[in-house]
Amino acid sequence: MKGKVLKILLVFETIVIALGLFCFCVLTNKNTELFRENSPNGEYVLYIEEIGMSDWSFGTDHLEITLYKNTSPDQSVSFGVDVRNDGTHDYEITWLDDGVQIALNGEGQPTTYYILPFKTLDKTESVQESTMSEEAQLTGEETTDEHEIYIPSRDEVLSARDVVLGGMAQEQIDNLTENIKIANLTMEKAYLNENIFSKLEDKDSFYWNYFDEKGEIQIGWVYDGEYDEIKNIMEAENLTREEFNEKYCEPVIEYNRFDADNFIELIENMKKSVVNEDLQNDLQSIIDETRLAAETHEMEHANNIYKILHDMDYFLLRYGIDDVGNYTTDNSLVGTYYGTLSIYK
Repeated sequence: MKGKVLKILLVFETIVIALGLFCFCVLTNKNTELFRENSPNGEYVLYIEEIGMSDWSFGTDHLEITLYKNTSPDQSVSFGVDVRNDGTHDYEITWLDDGVQIALNGEGQPTTYYILPFKTLDKTESVQESTMSEEAQLTGEETTDEHEIYIPSRDEVLSARDVVLGGMAQEQIDNLTENIKIANLTMEKAYLNENIFSKLEDKDSFYWNYFDEKGEIQIGWVYDGEYDEIKNIMEAENLTREEFNEKYCEPVIEYNRFDADNFIELIENMKKSVVNEDLQNDLQSIIDETRLAAETHEMEHANNIYKILHDMDYFLLRYGIDDVGNYTTDNSLVGTYYGTLSIYK
């Protein structure tokens, strides 16, 4: 019996393991609007967007869900979620008196419910997460595991920054800030434009070469032709995609300056300059996740690296809503906090 999840939300030397920006022969790069609807009173808008596109018809969709005021789009709250699909998008929207509920159904995943209260647009409420099995809903007996995550305000970020950077020389602070910024922006670009985490779900993907090797590495194949042409050749010659790649495609070669070991060494060197225990722990988490990603080729560890870098860049070393948001038309990404930083727990 499927379980059901209810989530209430408010929602390097210059680095990096620069995850690749190429594709396997054919790739579609774009963000796709899946859903947009006004609340019954017309005051609010819910917007669901697919970030990039899955490599295949059946894979993982990376969705960005945003709630904003119709008369003031800058007042918004959003969160990202990965949902496995079976070739379709399955979600159900219910407008409530004080918010909106989004139910997402993923292939082989429990139905997940998200409730965005309207008051979260003030960014003053906590995020609560609880799980309830279907059996518990039917019997009325509920066991809830709750914890709180909040979106740090500007004042909280500035205060936390003073704490975690205490005792460091300005040169060390500048080096840490710049390296984390570039690391975050590199992975963010790969996430938004190249659907990188979907590619890394394949443990044999060439993109894992960024973790495993340095120097010249292969990150994919390129073919000068249309998709229909590729399809016709594969059918006519009874070729698998791998066989087609080997026979007709040219390898895409990239120079990789940092493999996982080099990246770990760089973070370890920056960690030595940090006095604050919370920031040391977060840098250690990046090291641990990088090591696990290289050892296991499990996408979740690469995703965790990105989330820590994102939070550290936008909600600690910088304040993304001010430092980046002023130059964008959509603050939903820089305003998203994944809850990874020790200083706010």
